[in-house]
Amino acid sequence: MNSDRELQRALKSFYGAKSLPPVRVDHLIQAKTRALRSGRRWQPISLMTITALGTVCTVCLLFGLRHEQQRATERAVCAEVVMSYEKHSPMEVLSSRYSDVQVALNGLDFSIMPVKATILKGYRLVGGSYCCIQGVPAAHLRVRNIHSGEECTLYAVKAVGTLHDVNSTIDRLDGVRVEIWRQDNILFALAERGSERGAL
Repeated sequence: MNSDRELQRALKSFYGAKSLPPVRVDHLIQAKTRALRSGRRWQPISLMTITALGTVCTVCLLFGLRHEQQRATERAVCAEVVMSYEKHSPMEVLSSRYSDVQVALNGLDFSIMPVKATILKGYRLVGGSYCCIQGVPAAHLRVRNIHSGEECTLYAVKAVGTLHDVNSTIDRLDGVRVEIWRQDNILFALAERGSERGAL
């Protein structure tokens, strides 16, 4: 115990007597002055700054992942719409009136009639049947482009589950142009081969 105290006293007296030479002290003072003038002052990063930076990075990452998931769902919907379009499935009911098709597809609890004037004026309803998009019951409507005479398909589905995040988009897959838009809580998708017209 006594030797520890003696060691401490000896260390204090040894290091207490030491000092830097004046040239070295001047060099250190000049280095600090240069650093202050150049604006390069190193300051410790606070815990609050690190937390804020981490939060911002997390939010950006989650936003990016959510956007990518939304885009993946949109691509999956487009692929399913194109596949159904290519099958040319028979219609369960043939009629040029949306009300007739709506009555025949009474298992759907939403309106299948689009309100877009360009659809109502540019396409004539031929008939409809049931289908599914991403596992959600939907209406598969056959429409005819009034200008070109081409048969196209129009899909209507409730925007529930993964479809809730799908927004308006225009995509092209295997030569088929697919336009998706929302009308309240209903997603509509129009599939048409080789159409070069602009957005509806």
